[in-house]
Amino acid sequence: MIKKKSTGVIFALIFLGVIFILVKINNQQIHYTNDTYCAINDGQCQITKNGQVISLQMSPANIPLEEEITLKFTLPNELIVNQAWVTGINMYMGKTPVIIESVAGNVTQAVTFLGSCSEPHMQWLLSLDVENRQTHQQQRLYFRFTTQNE
Repeated sequence: MIKKKSTGVIFALIFLGVIFILVKINNQQIHYTNDTYCAINDGQCQITKNGQVISLQMSPANIPLEEEITLKFTLPNELIVNQAWVTGINMYMGKTPVIIESVAGNVTQAVTFLGSCSEPHMQWLLSLDVENRQTHQQQRLYFRFTTQNE
């Protein structure tokens, strides 16, 4: 009888610990610098880094849920896209991949899909890893946007 109670208490403590960790991860603040972050308005945004412009254009501009979203990254010639993904900011939604479809010169076209959730005003973070072709230096850029669950 005592063994069953202590086992239940141990499982309850583990469960509460996991919940605490997930809440902390979900609420952690992401710190950005002005040259690695922009907020997407009307489906587009630009980051100016070392005097060079990196831009993103999303279509459709009203960013739908559960439909294909096309992304077009325009980068300086020496940068290439290594990978990209989308995560939820105000609700855990996993790590949604961004699939690169084509690269033509300094324009990379990709697609992604966003899941629907119960949050009426979902905040998202698009993370973009780029690499300098010559120096192989890598950097991460962030694009923040919101969707409306109607």
